[in-house]
Amino acid sequence: MYLNWLMDIKAEQTNEELERYTFTAPQPFAQFGYKVKVSTLSNGKYPEFFDLDTIAPIGTALINNVTYRLEGFVEYDTVYSEATLEPQVISRWLSPDPLADEMASWSPYNFAFDNPIRFNDPDGLAPLDNIYLNEQGKEIFREKNDQPDRTFLIKTTKTTDQLYPEGTQEDQKGWSNPISKKEAKTTEKLIKAGNVEGDHMDNLVELVDRDTRAEYDRISKQDDGKGGSVTSRPGNNVEYGVREGRNGELVNGKGAPRAGGGFIPGKWDMHSHPSGQTRSSDGLYYGAVQAPSKHDITTATKNEYIIGRRENTVYIYNTSGVIATIPQKYFVDPKK
Repeated sequence: MYLNWLMDIKAEQTNEELERYTFTAPQPFAQFGYKVKVSTLSNGKYPEFFDLDTIAPIGTALINNVTYRLEGFVEYDTVYSEATLEPQVISRWLSPDPLADEMASWSPYNFAFDNPIRFNDPDGLAPLDNIYLNEQGKEIFREKNDQPDRTFLIKTTKTTDQLYPEGTQEDQKGWSNPISKKEAKTTEKLIKAGNVEGDHMDNLVELVDRDTRAEYDRISKQDDGKGGSVTSRPGNNVEYGVREGRNGELVNGKGAPRAGGGFIPGKWDMHSHPSGQTRSSDGLYYGAVQAPSKHDITTATKNEYIIGRRENTVYIYNTSGVIATIPQKYFVDPKK
């Protein structure tokens, strides 16, 4: 019925009428009795308020909303296929970003992080940078490129005695593998000048990606960092951990609350050391060591992470000892 109606109208009109494409400029104040001049980029020559166009497509027909007359038909070229998209759908996405799963905080339908002036993403790679931080977590240099984001941290200058306070139990005491303050200062100076090649780059350690760091941070903060006993604050007397699962997903776990810190069994890429403390018979408060323990260091299989919730410090370590530290507040997003 619909097609018959269209064809009847088409038969009643001349070619000249069918070729006519008219429109009326919208008058938003007409209901109030005012007729105003609408300023458009084409000075009224073309319709620019598409929801108020006089000519509107209904199916394959072009209908004049004022005269209710058929103005023409939308012509389709039958050669269009999946390989040659129709002009009206060329703006549709062919597929989501192939690296979308590496940037969970961004919609897979964004382009260049919604900032195409700053970033470029010609082949689907993440338009990110190489970011360099000093030991305090401050960004000292950013190398712009179109590769997945990489963050580098200058290694620690803290000695074993600085990381492990006097009185630390021997079975909990690990060790540091620091660079000298002079080396750290020279390294920072060279990088600030844009020099990111040379032997001084051995004084840096690469961090895991931002999304992984954010998950480490989130899980560790189940301990609120406010200490307390296993009775008053059980959640602050347990270790929390994160590791990569079989399919690359991040899984988390925790130990059982106990005085001195509930040890989390198993192997973890990151685990926290509790902020909780226990008062002993001598009236002093004792708690879990914040830096990696001797056991942590000797069983490391790669660069691993511990977040000390009492000191709010992130420690990166391997079997050589603690190689880097950074304040937890700058672990996910560096200080500018």
